[in-house]
Amino acid sequence: GIIFLTMIQKLPTAHQAGIDKFLFGQAATLLNSDIMILAIISGIVVATILIAWKELKIISFDPNFAQAIGLPVKKIQALLLIVIVLTVIVGLQTVGLILMSSFLIAPAAAARQWTCKLHAMIFLSILFSVGGIFICHRHEVL
Repeated sequence: GIIFLTMIQKLPTAHQAGIDKFLFGQAATLLNSDIMILAIISGIVVATILIAWKELKIISFDPNFAQAIGLPVKKIQALLLIVIVLTVIVGLQTVGLILMSSFLIAPAAAARQWTCKLHAMIFLSILFSVGGIFICHRHEVL
């Protein structure tokens, strides 16, 4: 992405591309209405995960077992994909593609090193994400 951004910035119409806002986000330009929309989408994502928790867990670990017990595997996988896409859409506007991909992968990978239980992994992943945000924000303020 950064190589692509560098190549585009050399073009005469580079300022019109807006690629830098896509890669790095533009949290400073968010309006109250944008924040409200992002909060609603985030609430929908969290509610969906809480409602379909058992099904999402089964599909993530053993889709063959889920199919054997009669769950609609393709529909639940589509739901999981929609939830991930909505999460990325919310994050792209605020933190950008680079940080969003890091927020999706790094906390879960770090939490996986600490535990093998899914509930503990989810909790640690959230803890690592929130801790990272506070550390980055504190460093930015200082």
